[in-house]
Amino acid sequence: MKPLLAIVAGLLGTGLLAYLCAAGHRNAIQQDLTDRTKAALAQSSVRELSVAVDGRELTLRGVVPSEEAKREAQKRAQKVYGVRTVTNLLEIRVPSPLLPSSPPPVETSPVVPPAASRTMPAPQAPKSAPEQRSPAQKSPVVTPSTPKPPVQKALTTSQREPLPSKGAPCQKMLEAALRDGQIQFESGKAVLRPQSYSALDRLAGAAKKCAGIDVEVSGHTDSRGTRSLNMKLSKERAQAVIAYLRRKGVPAQRLTAIAHGPSKPLASNTTDAGMRRNRRAEVTIKNVPQSAR
Repeated sequence: MKPLLAIVAGLLGTGLLAYLCAAGHRNAIQQDLTDRTKAALAQSSVRELSVAVDGRELTLRGVVPSEEAKREAQKRAQKVYGVRTVTNLLEIRVPSPLLPSSPPPVETSPVVPPAASRTMPAPQAPKSAPEQRSPAQKSPVVTPSTPKPPVQKALTTSQREPLPSKGAPCQKMLEAALRDGQIQFESGKAVLRPQSYSALDRLAGAAKKCAGIDVEVSGHTDSRGTRSLNMKLSKERAQAVIAYLRRKGVPAQRLTAIAHGPSKPLASNTTDAGMRRNRRAEVTIKNVPQSAR
């Protein structure tokens, strides 16, 4: 009996030791991927870089000056040996140009014409007896005046184009902006596909015209992967759309991100084409202000 207990205890100890070694080895691999990714991006324009590693999946966070710099960082991280997928959450911040200071106003004194150029009053003719006229016959005194050119005022936004204020017209504008193109993403990533840029530009223009209306951006995924990962990914996709709209001038306080994961597919997840349609973002009106109803 004792030899059997010794064998069981030895097997349990060996299994525990193997588990601890594997866990330590995994942590070492992830730290190695983190270090090599940071080294690959050291010469890029990424600021405040943060690299999160989950197995062989990377998530990049930080600040870049342009969309091109964001794509370049994506390519560099993807080339690191051992990396399988890269989720690019780098935020684009364009530095504001410094405006030249306006020169101080120059005080000017009113110009007084010399005495010789001043207009002298014309000599008055001798007064004659006033002609008797009835009040209805009296001629009005007309004072000649120099016509002034019309002042051209700059048209305000409301004068150039009326802004829709109600929810229904705005929803139609948002749907029309996406009618010829869908907001789609790369597989397993929160990276917008280049085909989505024109639709997003139209969407930003429509959202800016709908003053006072809040916009909800919902992210969706296909059915591959775990539910928790898909919910996280769909939230990041909605946030990627919001970041694009903010860069196009839509106020951040009017935008809300919501995640649906794979729960609302547009097509079957059994084909590549169907899954590509399900990896998307949709935009709807969240609420209508009381003053706009």
